[in-house]
Amino acid sequence: MRIPVMFAAVLAAGQATAQTEPAACITQKTTLEMIECQQFWLAEAERELALAADDARAAFPKYAFNVDIAQENWFRYRDAQCHFMVAWDDGGTIAPVNALSCKIEETKRRTAELSGVPNR
Repeated sequence: MRIPVMFAAVLAAGQATAQTEPAACITQKTTLEMIECQQFWLAEAERELALAADDARAAFPKYAFNVDIAQENWFRYRDAQCHFMVAWDDGGTIAPVNALSCKIEETKRRTAELSGVPNR
């Protein structure tokens, strides 16, 4: 009987950190729903990025500070790059959706970079 109790505890812990996709991601009938959905996926991508950064810090504990500095600068780069990429939207209603899409893609790219750091 201990195994099911332990399994239930592990399952409950996993559910506490997992996010549920908002209904807006299903309908996406309005720009606001698109934004809500993109914000959800950006948060998920950033969560994955944080895990990859943690792994990089663990692989090279002596250089963990460097990972932190690189991440701080990378976030500034990503935000500036995505702001630039949607500048031609000229403030249109789709600009926030495009900016969020850019941030999601850039974040996934950075996660892949950090995930490629060899373990030592």
